[in-house]
This record gives sequence, C-alpha cells and structure tokens, in this order.
Amino acid sequence: MSIEKAEIKRLTVQDLGKKFETRIEAAKAEFHRLEGAKAGLSHDVLAGIESVKSYWTKDLHDTKISPEIAEAVFKALDQCSGCVRNLITQADFRMQVENGKVQGLEQASKECENIFVEEGRKIATWQEALDKDVVAPEDAGRPPMRTIGEHPGLSIAQQRKEEVAEAPIVMMPEKILPEKIPSKKKPGRKSKTTSAKLFE
Repeated sequence: MSIEKAEIKRLTVQDLGKKFETRIEAAKAEFHRLEGAKAGLSHDVLAGIESVKSYWTKDLHDTKISPEIAEAVFKALDQCSGCVRNLITQADFRMQVENGKVQGLEQASKECENIFVEEGRKIATWQEALDKDVVAPEDAGRPPMRTIGEHPGLSIAQQRKEEVAEAPIVMMPEKILPEKIPSKKKPGRKSKTTSAKLFE
C-alpha cells in the first residue's frame, strides 16, 4: 500500500470516527432524557396519583362520599396509574436501546481510532525508509510508485507486442524428405496385358 492510499484510509476512518462521536453524544443525550422522564413519571406523576387515591380513601372512610362515587374515582385513578406505568416501561425499554447503541458506536469509534493510529505508524515507517533510500520490507519486489500525473507506460498487450517484434527470427531447418526407393519386380513375371493390346 502506498503512502497516498494510507493517507486516504486515515482520512476516511477519521471522518467516520467523527460521525460516530456525534451519534454517541446524541444517543447519550437521549438516554439521559429518557432517564429523567422515567424518574419524573415514577416519583412525581405516579406518586401524585397514589396521594390522590389516599385522599379519596380517607373521605370514603369518613363517609364524605358514597361508595359508588369512590368506586368510580378509584377506577379512574387506576386507569391513570396504569397509563403512567406503561410510559415508565416504554422509557425503560428505550433507555436499554440507547445504551446498547452507545456501546456499539463506542466500539466502532475505537476501531476507527486503532486503524488511524496503525496507518499513521505505517506512513511514518515508509517515510523513514524513503528518506534513507531503503525499500520498506512490505514493499520488496513491488514496482516503484508512479508520480501523480505521470504517464503509466505501455499496457501489458503493448509490451508483449514489442517483445515479439524485438525477438530474433529463427529459421527452421528445411525438412528433408526420404529418397524414393524404386520398386523391385520379381524376375520371370510379366505385367498384365491390357485389353486394348489383345485386339490389335
């Protein structure tokens, strides 16, 4: 990996890390907001409903209200209390979600920080090797870096074409055919006479 690529990688993870930090702060703020809402519902609203219920219970015992009215009042107060408890449960659930979000974002942010530091170490090692005119161990055998704006050179197909054009032409030796061996006829055997010679 070149220095330019390492720098791009560092800038990328740095940008991601900043975005993660922003989302972490937002998740923490939402967590604290829900925590305050839960505390307010538990200690203020729910406690207020219970105090009103105790007030009506006292009036019922003192016969200041009829049992029918007290029953209707207690039913309404129980409904209000159930709604508040439901809101407390929802707030508690959302607090757990935000807490898990914070933990996940913090792990991602930490990983970005580790990559940022590691790439910085690689760049420092590479730059030191370049200053000393020594090739870094991880770049041994690799072609030198090309300067930005410099022509990349011939393509692989063009290089092969030039190699074929510069290669010496080797003449293949002429193929020597074997000499024709004359056929031998057996002595005393005459060749067959054609039908044309029989009617001469």
